[in-house]
Amino acid sequence: MTIGQYDGGAGRRPLWARKLVVAVLRLTRVCIGSLATVVVLAVVEAYWVGVHFRRATAEETPRAAGSYGAGYAGATIRLAVLGDSNALGVGASRRSQTIPALLARGLSAKAARPVILDNVAVSGAESRDLAAQIGLLTGIPDVTVILVGGNDVMQLRSIPASAALLASAIRHLQSQGGQVVVGTCPDMGTIQALVPPLRFIAGWYSRVLAVAQTFVVLRAGGRAVAIGGMLGPQFLENPGQMFATDHFHSSPLGYARAARLLLPSVCAAAAPVTGVHLAVPRTVFMHRRAGSGWRRWARGWDDGP
Repeated sequence: MTIGQYDGGAGRRPLWARKLVVAVLRLTRVCIGSLATVVVLAVVEAYWVGVHFRRATAEETPRAAGSYGAGYAGATIRLAVLGDSNALGVGASRRSQTIPALLARGLSAKAARPVILDNVAVSGAESRDLAAQIGLLTGIPDVTVILVGGNDVMQLRSIPASAALLASAIRHLQSQGGQVVVGTCPDMGTIQALVPPLRFIAGWYSRVLAVAQTFVVLRAGGRAVAIGGMLGPQFLENPGQMFATDHFHSSPLGYARAARLLLPSVCAAAAPVTGVHLAVPRTVFMHRRAGSGWRRWARGWDDGP
């Protein structure tokens, strides 16, 4: 080394230390390259899946709306449903099999009041579409159910931004005097139509989004039901019955079980109209092993399967 030239201390390092540094640098470069490849593959697959299922669901899905429980007296409950294909009912062959219809029928039966259902959900909708859907409502709902998040995951949207958009929609609806129930993001990691690495990324992403949604819902004064946390294990254990024939959307059985979990919170949210106040927590979540009691209790709230 020339006198006065600094070599960064490399000349004083043992040979094994220099080899270790080189190996670490190479490994870091490989890891960064692999991570970038995984991200690119996930984005490409997410785009392909989104295009494929938008085309597959281009045909009109039976939209549940209108009057339920016309034979009951008393004040009419206005129920609105916003969100994506889960809220619309893609995968069901009849209106009566969709979550909106099951909730409207169940709410009418439990409250002994007529229910007017307004369903403005759109297949493929994201959290950023909620404001436009609110503008489509024909009246001011007493209770609004929001099911959104899956498409935010598939498009890899910012989780804080998606949660903020949901919070804004809740505040707007509540400013009109209504109550809001949110079924948080389903567990996208249970969808077998997604292959690795997208399935792993989607599963993690959806669970984080569901937590963020729960946080903003409770802060805004709404009610949150952890659909993914409670139904995810059932979709994993019994995909043949819980998924529709496209292996992506819920089957009628999957929708019936989701509606069964949502209905107690919907009935509790309708208390300002019905006058019946129920001891239902503002956030509903259960672990896989601790849910049998809640499922038995919730089963009594629905006439579905």
